[in-house]
Amino acid sequence: MNSPQHHYLGWQKPFMETCAKWLLEHKLQTGSTTKPSLKVIVQSRSAARQLRSNLLHLAGDCGHGIALPVIETPYQFTLSCLPSDVSVADELVVKLLIGKELQKLKDHDLKKLFGVQHQKDWRSYSEQMYKSLRLCTHAGVQFSPTSWGNNANELPTPEAVERLEILDSLINRVSGTLYSEGYSIEHHAIQNAVLDPHNCKVNELILVGVTDLQPLIIQAMDNYCGVGKCIDVLIRAPEECCDGFTHLGVVDVDYWNNRSVNIPDDCIHVAGAPSHQSSVLLHAINSEKEIPVDELLVSVTDESNSAVVKQHIEDYGIQTRVASGQDVTQTLPFLLLQTCIEWISTRSANAFASLIRHPDIIDLLNVQEQDIASFDDWRMKYLPEFLLADSLRVIKREETKFAKALILFESVHGIFNKHQLYQTSTSTTHNTQCIRDFLLELYGEVNLRSESPMLSVFRSIFGTLELIEEADSMLGENTLELSIEEVLRSIIERLQAATLPEYPNENAVEIVGWLEAMNADDPYLFVIGMDAESIHNEQATPFFPNQVKHALGVDSVELRIARDAHALEAMAESRSTNGALHLIVARKGLDGESLTPSSLLLKCKDSTQLATRALRLTTSLEREMPTLPKTMMRKEEGAGMPLPKPSDFPMEQPSKVSVTAFKDYLSCPYRYWLKHILHLRVTEDALPELDHKDFGILFHLILQEFSEDEARRAWDDPKQIEQFLVERLDQQLLMRFGSPSVRSGLIQLQREVAIARIALFATQHAQTVREGWRVLASEVGASFDVVIDEKQISVHGKIDRIEQDNKGVVRVLDYKTGSSKPNQTHIKNNNWIDLQLPLYRHLLNEIPELSGVMQACTKVELGYFNIASNESNSGIRLLDISDDLEQCIEPTIHSCLKGIVNCEFGKQPASPAPKYSEELSWICQDSNAFGEVAQDDNE
Repeated sequence: MNSPQHHYLGWQKPFMETCAKWLLEHKLQTGSTTKPSLKVIVQSRSAARQLRSNLLHLAGDCGHGIALPVIETPYQFTLSCLPSDVSVADELVVKLLIGKELQKLKDHDLKKLFGVQHQKDWRSYSEQMYKSLRLCTHAGVQFSPTSWGNNANELPTPEAVERLEILDSLINRVSGTLYSEGYSIEHHAIQNAVLDPHNCKVNELILVGVTDLQPLIIQAMDNYCGVGKCIDVLIRAPEECCDGFTHLGVVDVDYWNNRSVNIPDDCIHVAGAPSHQSSVLLHAINSEKEIPVDELLVSVTDESNSAVVKQHIEDYGIQTRVASGQDVTQTLPFLLLQTCIEWISTRSANAFASLIRHPDIIDLLNVQEQDIASFDDWRMKYLPEFLLADSLRVIKREETKFAKALILFESVHGIFNKHQLYQTSTSTTHNTQCIRDFLLELYGEVNLRSESPMLSVFRSIFGTLELIEEADSMLGENTLELSIEEVLRSIIERLQAATLPEYPNENAVEIVGWLEAMNADDPYLFVIGMDAESIHNEQATPFFPNQVKHALGVDSVELRIARDAHALEAMAESRSTNGALHLIVARKGLDGESLTPSSLLLKCKDSTQLATRALRLTTSLEREMPTLPKTMMRKEEGAGMPLPKPSDFPMEQPSKVSVTAFKDYLSCPYRYWLKHILHLRVTEDALPELDHKDFGILFHLILQEFSEDEARRAWDDPKQIEQFLVERLDQQLLMRFGSPSVRSGLIQLQREVAIARIALFATQHAQTVREGWRVLASEVGASFDVVIDEKQISVHGKIDRIEQDNKGVVRVLDYKTGSSKPNQTHIKNNNWIDLQLPLYRHLLNEIPELSGVMQACTKVELGYFNIASNESNSGIRLLDISDDLEQCIEPTIHSCLKGIVNCEFGKQPASPAPKYSEELSWICQDSNAFGEVAQDDNE
């Protein structure tokens, strides 16, 4: 029996380069073309690449070629031990079969495994089981505690043992199904193959810096030594640290968790969110003067932040390359599948809006910009949350206005119906074929080069469909019964685990993960993150708490911290004389969540340093101010962002103006130009509840439906009116927010508020009918033309309500869901600040159906029909116009129109900013840009 031989290579020299020299000196022959009978096992794929590169470089320096040995990661080594006649089932197939077996369990067994669940998520359950199965593989045990070592098998409670026995039985059934089809679960196949020395075809094994070997491989290596195989262990540490490693070079938990780590304070930088971390990174790089790209490495401990860090670095003209590859979740096929899932499962307006903006859907259906604009206009008009019908709901007289939106919806609906993507069929093979046909129609004509990274995305998509069909066929008559949505989610999960390889780029800064940085030789190493959550937080493994994992010797928090403590000391010591280590401690995550600094940073040598560092690491970063390196800052401070001047922009003479826009010109011509000439708007996502504006629009819609029928307008029974309006309210809420069972509590509360206001409106309307008022028209549009300076302009508007009493008085009313008073909104300091109601008098004469009425009219009254939250503020309020103000109406209208047709919009915005102009405050640089937004009465 041989014993593993330890070789301590110290801290100071580059580790992978030193390992390459040791291999050339002791194990390999330069100039030989015969492949050596040995295997080298390294920590990661990145380490394997570095070792190969160093071997080739050193051999080239000697002027000789070299036959490279096989260099593998521990996982690759376990797979290489599998006999050629063993077929391992794909991970997805195993998960699908596990899910099917879980569905067969009795309710009380499911309750034991997952507790009380109101909705069963079979996909999540099978994922949890597969994670636990993989842990058992690494630990070299089965689910049943009887296969565990003495330190672990006494830990589970009787309830836990019962759960594990259920899992063990279930996995054996899955294994039986696969075995009947000629496949094995990777768990069983690897355990049996790796432990058999005959499956390891080489006589020598070299372990290079592998400090966290899993128990299965440790047990296998002991077996190999027992039959005379030679094992050499190359350790990244001086020999004085020999007590810190086991016989196979695995870190000793007690030794490294109780040892201090010498990290200079000037190596540590505290930063907030990822954008701030990127700024600190650039500053740190700049502090090291000019660093050659091939001597610089960036490590991101939370790899989900890699894309953010990459983007921020590249914003400053620095090329980057993510070693693990680009994120597939940002590719067009992935985003399309994700949007399809949301649309099929929710039928929400948000999902449809995303779908019609996807480039591949735009190409397939030839969607034009005006088609999308038409849908957006319809959405703003009707405020739907869900699109459950087969067509968009449009009032008949507006069908022409929203024709493009209707056609667009029918086109999308048609392609989904064509491929039966809405169906509820549980035939898995039928559903996979439907999805395949849909994707082929989208991408069937796409031509990709063989080296294109996108080719791997399509292979993964269509390969997943084949795997699902393969799993389904294994079950015979007892099929998987996956819906369209479930098949799509399986594809999404598969893609989330994939990456797109980036092309090599010698001018790019390499970005790697934490594990890849451990054995990196680059002189200048910058680590972003260093928070406990991303480095050594426990990976959630259901059914195996941390205490059990530690006893099994696999993936516990204690083992992770020990491994990382050794790695951090190695990183610092190897760069103490050549290069530099910079640790950027993240205090905030991508979503703004608070992060805890890694405990490794608190392994100080004395209490004074510990106290100082702890205070520094816990300083509040609520008001973080990212700073840039000096070389990236302006040498001179400018005067700020210049305001755009209307005169600098070519523009056509405005041909029309709305009656509601006059108040904008009166308050600030410059802001009128931004809003009505440039059409600048704030784009807002749909909210899960009604805001003030939406609440007013909703009332306009239901009152418009009420007034469309002449007989309804004559109702004088408040209960009858209220019943009709509540029914229309519920229809609108159903269309936007779904059924009451899925609405938020806030929506339910807003419904009750709306019903209370409807009751007040019903009472007021019935009273006006009984008083002899008759509604002549509702939501009626009109316009009139004015010629000024030989230029014609049209004034247009829509009147909410026109009514007449039996004395010939005509009353023009604008609905308001607030408590506004018309004199307050139209007149200030005896001057007109809004001309909406006076302009309605002009429009009356332009409405053909009112020509006879206006000829017999004795008086025109203007005002608001307030639908407020209480009775005292509700009802009809009329505009009281003094004689002086009456004389000012026409000159004020003329002055506004003259300025608009001649494009007189001033040079700068009015100050102070008018009320309710916050959405333009960023452009106008108002002092209230950060102030609270006032709540206007909705029109």
